[in-house]
Parts: sequence; C-alpha cells; structure tokens
Amino acid sequence: QLPHDEWEWALDNLRAARLIANKDPQNPSLLDCHPLVREHYGDKVKALNPQAWVEAHRRLYEYYKSQTTEYPETIEEMTPLYSAVAHACQAGLHQNAFDEVYKRRIQRYEEYYNMYKLGAFSADLAILSGFFEEPWYKPVGGLSALDRSELLGCAGFVLIKLGRFTEAMKSIEAALQEFLRLEDWKEAAINANNLSELHLTTGDLIRSYYYAEKCLSLADLSGNVFWKVNARTVLATVLYQKGEFEQAEDL
Repeated sequence: QLPHDEWEWALDNLRAARLIANKDPQNPSLLDCHPLVREHYGDKVKALNPQAWVEAHRRLYEYYKSQTTEYPETIEEMTPLYSAVAHACQAGLHQNAFDEVYKRRIQRYEEYYNMYKLGAFSADLAILSGFFEEPWYKPVGGLSALDRSELLGCAGFVLIKLGRFTEAMKSIEAALQEFLRLEDWKEAAINANNLSELHLTTGDLIRSYYYAEKCLSLADLSGNVFWKVNARTVLATVLYQKGEFEQAEDL
C-alpha cells in the first residue's frame, strides 16, 4: 500500500494525463476512468476475453438494480435502474432486463411512469437503444414476439416526443406489422393512430388518411369501445384537414 502522499501524487499524474476523471468535489474518494479510456479497455476485454466481459456486465446489472428503491419516484432515484438495463443488455440478458427492470420497475407496466410521470424521454430512448440491433426498427433476437412489438411502439412514441419524426415512422410501422402478425388488433390500431397523427403533423395528408382508415378498421375489429370512438375522431380530423367537412362532421 502506497503512503498517502505518493498515492495522491500518482492520482494527480493520472488526472494530468487524462487517464482518470477529475476529482468529484461531492465525492473526492471516487475514482473513475476517462470515458474514452474505459471504452478502449472495455473493447479489449470484449475481444480478448468475452466471457469476462459478459460476467462483469452481469455483476454490474445485479449491483445497480439493487441500488435504489423498488419503484423509484424521481429521475435521480431511477438512474441506477437505467445503468442496470444498459449492463444487462451488454451481458445478453435482454429479456430479463426488459421484463423485470424496464417494464416492471421503470415504466410500471401500463402506467409508463418514466415517460408520463417523469417525462424522461431522452433517458428512455437511451435505455431502449440496448434492445436494438438496428435502431429503431430491428430489435435483438432474444425478446419474445410481444415484447419486440411493444419495444418498437415505445421507441416510436419516444422518438415522436423528441421530434425525430422520420425515425419514429420506421419504428411505429415495424410495430404495426408485428401487432398485425400477432392479431393484436387493439395495439395495431394504436400504432396506426400514431402513424396517422405523425403524418398529419408532417403535412402528408394522403398517408395520414391511409393510416386513419386502417386505425378505424382495426379498432372495430378489436371491439375496444375507446379505440372505436378514438379512431373515428382521428379520421374526422384528417377529413377536416382535407376540407371534407360533411364527412368529418358525420364521423
């Protein structure tokens, strides 16, 4: 063990060479590599010892998911779970992380807490990136068909909120096709609705009308009363924008 003065001298030199991060005033005893250094050595470990790479990320996943409350209430409290998902994806634990951390603890299932309550859309997109082979339309192969569909829909919704409309279109169209294959008519109607509204926002009335009609047919097929009503509102909005006022009023 080095004497204190020599230890501090070594740290000062490593910081001067930008090999470790600057001292954190809030936590001066914390040591961390510069992100580029960490990435460099991470790539070397991944290439030379992939088993160690996977095991390290698995341990970090287990560590971070235990570092906060079961259901965090703030972005600060949620941050360890964001890290947990990132490490799980590097360890190939996509299904476990999606089910146990992202859906259950971060989003709280249908509550979508991270999106609707915290408005943490950028953080959500960063989390979702780990579940894609090709962003934002090709999920990793280790997820169930239903989860792939939900993942695509979530990514599209977040991309819309971040103003990334072109990317959102690809993601939501992929989600729509997945839900059609699953014959989940309600979720398919929701994604058709999102596509109609997205094309309306970008001024493409032809595509907006196409998806509004698709939303209506899928909503009727689902039998879901809310979406049967909503789909008619969506189509009426598009018709109104097209100047077809009587048809819009009928709907």
